[in-house]
Amino acid sequence: MELAYQITTQNVEEYGENFYKYKGGSVYYVKFEVTQEIFEENAYGEGIHDYYNCPSLTEATATALVMQHVNRWNGLYGSFDYVTGCETVHLSDIDEDTSVIYTVSDLVADIDNSREAHYDNNGELAVTP
Repeated sequence: MELAYQITTQNVEEYGENFYKYKGGSVYYVKFEVTQEIFEENAYGEGIHDYYNCPSLTEATATALVMQHVNRWNGLYGSFDYVTGCETVHLSDIDEDTSVIYTVSDLVADIDNSREAHYDNNGELAVTP
């Protein structure tokens, strides 16, 4: 079964020293697989098992990757986003014409690419935030 986490963010912009203002936000979808695993073999008699759903991605991992993805260029300076909510939705409930659906691989690749652009070979920040 394929599901997705619907992760909602809020944007905050800096308007001077120690003065911030809310400015919109975004919705991100991160898809993942769910498998059914045997919880207790023969729980209700011979060959009748108790099952549980096992997601291939945790909610915490998905939200952490989205936070890194949306803030990859700003380093949390000036303007940044933070997660305000996360819920599980079926892929069929997402309007694919108006929404971008990410995979873990997509998010990790974007984060890694921004690290390469921001840091030199010694791991030092190569740009001014």
